[in-house]
Amino acid sequence: FGFAAYLVPASRSLLARWRAGQAFRRLGRSLDFLEAQSGSAESAAYSAALSGALRGYLAARVSSDALSLTPTELSALPDASFPAPATRDRAADLLSWSDGVRFGGAYADPAALRKAAGEARLIAAENEEALLARP
Repeated sequence: FGFAAYLVPASRSLLARWRAGQAFRRLGRSLDFLEAQSGSAESAAYSAALSGALRGYLAARVSSDALSLTPTELSALPDASFPAPATRDRAADLLSWSDGVRFGGAYADPAALRKAAGEARLIAAENEEALLARP
């Protein structure tokens, strides 16, 4: 009985860490693909994919509501919801830019698209670092 009492919580903890790592790796794979396509992709489709990948990561690692929140609603969440101090504002800014390209018809050249993917990668890396530093 004692072994099972130890094994169940330990396996849950291990599964939670694996899922967390999966979210970060999934975002990384998506961003790798997007960066490779930045020269030939249509900017609206690229920003839609970037937005979806970042929102999926935020939903898995920060708040499950991230998939349905607008950038303004995301920036209105309390600071305590995000492990890294600037994650909320930087993610909201990037998603707002993405919405401008997707829905507002703003032009984004391949360099701007690559920069946006790099920013998403940096946001996620800083978020993961802050999550790992938590006790």
